[in-house]
Amino acid sequence: MLIFQKYLSLISFAENRTLKRRLAEKGRQIGRMLTGTQRLAERLGQKQGVSQAEDNSLIKID
Repeated sequence: MLIFQKYLSLISFAENRTLKRRLAEKGRQIGRMLTGTQRLAERLGQKQGVSQAEDNSLIKID
């Protein structure tokens, strides 16, 4: 019975290690996605700024 308990604890340790590794990878994936989203938002903001400046230059002042 003691051998079986040790075996179960080893399985639990291995499962925990695997779960920690998977969780860390998911965290890295989320970090990459957030970085990509931030870059995209910055690029869109810059494009909107250029478009607004172009629109403002087309306004006639009487």
